[in-house]
Amino acid sequence: IISDGDPSPPSGATMGQYKAAGIMISTVAIGTHGPAGSTPLQNIATATGGKYYVVTNPKALPRIFVREARKVARPLVYEPDGGVVPQVTYPHEILQGISGPLPPISGFVLTTLKENPLVEVAIRSPKPESEENSTILAAWTYGLGRTAVLTTDSGKRWATNWTEWENYDKFYTQMIRWAMRPVNEEGKFSVASEMRDGKVRVVVTALDKDDQFLNFLNMNGAAIDPSMEPVNDMRVRQVAPGRYVAEFDAAKPGSYFVTLNPGTGGAPILTGVTVPYSDEYKARDANLALLENLASLKPEGGEPGKVIEAPEAVPIPGDASASDESTNEELTNTAMRPLSVQEQIDELLKVNTFREDLPKAISSQDVWHYVLLISACLFFGDVFVRRVQVGFEWVGWLWQWFRRRVLGRDDQQAADTRLERLRSRKAAVSQQLDERRAAARFEPSVDSEQEGRSLDEVITDVSGGAARPASPPRTAPQQSTPDASEDNYTSRLLEAKRKAAKNQPKKDPNQD
Repeated sequence: IISDGDPSPPSGATMGQYKAAGIMISTVAIGTHGPAGSTPLQNIATATGGKYYVVTNPKALPRIFVREARKVARPLVYEPDGGVVPQVTYPHEILQGISGPLPPISGFVLTTLKENPLVEVAIRSPKPESEENSTILAAWTYGLGRTAVLTTDSGKRWATNWTEWENYDKFYTQMIRWAMRPVNEEGKFSVASEMRDGKVRVVVTALDKDDQFLNFLNMNGAAIDPSMEPVNDMRVRQVAPGRYVAEFDAAKPGSYFVTLNPGTGGAPILTGVTVPYSDEYKARDANLALLENLASLKPEGGEPGKVIEAPEAVPIPGDASASDESTNEELTNTAMRPLSVQEQIDELLKVNTFREDLPKAISSQDVWHYVLLISACLFFGDVFVRRVQVGFEWVGWLWQWFRRRVLGRDDQQAADTRLERLRSRKAAVSQQLDERRAAARFEPSVDSEQEGRSLDEVITDVSGGAARPASPPRTAPQQSTPDASEDNYTSRLLEAKRKAAKNQPKKDPNQD
């Protein structure tokens, strides 16, 4: 396992199955983020008897791979005595211009071919005898990319004779160029393919040496479906400057091989498209290992469970050999009737999956923290009610603010009404004061009730109590009589007139 340790480690049950099967796992830690990533990898290697490697230099990976591959029961590295001479089995584009026998090699890595018609094996080894593991050079096209695999090295260990081969540079150059995007000497062609709505769409972008669009090319193409039959309805058309599109129906799932001729005299453009099966055809096998692991769990006070499998066939009714008294040998020869999927489901539904011998499951949950929270809230509320007096004056202010800010209503009309009422009251008070002043100057009257009253008292009576509080009324001496009071009031008025006459300037008799 080569990893940075970020994925979740396997469960204990999985590790137990590895140990029971005698599988040793070696782990290689690359770019781990401290003990959190390296510890799981080290535990996996220790539990299964493998080795744990910490790699800081990528060049150490091949040596680790070779060292671990030698420990496998069937070595993945094949190094026959005397070496082998590779044989060309297919004239691939990578081998174009390379003739003559290939130099011998002393070893290579055993590989297995993919079951895909687009895989092309160009070079094989005469050893071992099984062809599935004797591949030296294989190439295939998948989707938008190309892949080339050379199972030997470049001459440091196994292919040492290749370094002196005259076609050494040409071989590796052509292999690398073939794996790159398709190019042409007269132009640059990039290919993209996609699967949409049951059709394969291949898009080719054509550029010349100066990266200008190549237009009006006589481009045509052909395709082969997974059953190796040609596709007849493929047509290439230009849809934009330098862009060509080919479409064809893809009714069969699998790999389609597409060849496009740019029409410029150059090499054809090869690509492949893989059409997957529909989701309803995907093979989804049951995870029996997980089911058996779950069934083996023993509940408290009970027994482990078991995995119930649906019968694939049942004895034919009426067969004498299917009676209860039949022996095992007779049951083996009993005629059986296979069951359909629905019948297998019905047989499974007949099984009672509920077990009544288990004790009742009881689950308890602490609630003290909820009670403590409620008690604290009640205590705070009780102290608040007892110690804090809450007034409601703020409700009116809040309502006024709500009317102004939210409802957009102003109390200007009410304020205008109050001001108008105050103006009217002020005018009435002013009129009464003017009348009293006029009566006091020109029509003095003697009133026993007004005797001894100050100006503040008079203003208070006129304004209806709006003035400042009046001082306590002064009481006249008991020995005074009404006549004396009247004389005093009259004398004060006369004295005031005398003073006013003295203060007036004398009139010149010569003036008119």
